[in-house]
Amino acid sequence: MKKKELERLNEEIGYISGMDYSSEPVRSSPNGDTLERQIVRVADLEAEIAEDIADTARHRAKIIDEIMSLGNTDYVQILCMRYVDMLSLSDVARKLNYSLDWVKHLHGRALYEFGKSVLKDDTKKHL
Repeated sequence: MKKKELERLNEEIGYISGMDYSSEPVRSSPNGDTLERQIVRVADLEAEIAEDIADTARHRAKIIDEIMSLGNTDYVQILCMRYVDMLSLSDVARKLNYSLDWVKHLHGRALYEFGKSVLKDDTKKHL
């Protein structure tokens, strides 16, 4: 959403800067915004997008840390491959040389243990 608005504003800025101003003293875009306002909005959107990316990276790192804290290496491996590397369960099975049914079984157990771990951590924070 923000990226689409950013693209639109950049297009309008390009349109404005490409106009012949020798005969027209108008400094607004087709929708009435001044060039200055559009440039400020572009800078604001770029800052918001950068913050969104940083937030996503922080959340991703937190999830990876929580996955890595599980005691079972099979669980860690399967959850990382599925949710960090974004592999399908069939790709995970192929890479680990396990049957798909076994990976599905381990995945279910891993999610259960992960859920218990996350709930336990949340409970500690609220005490």
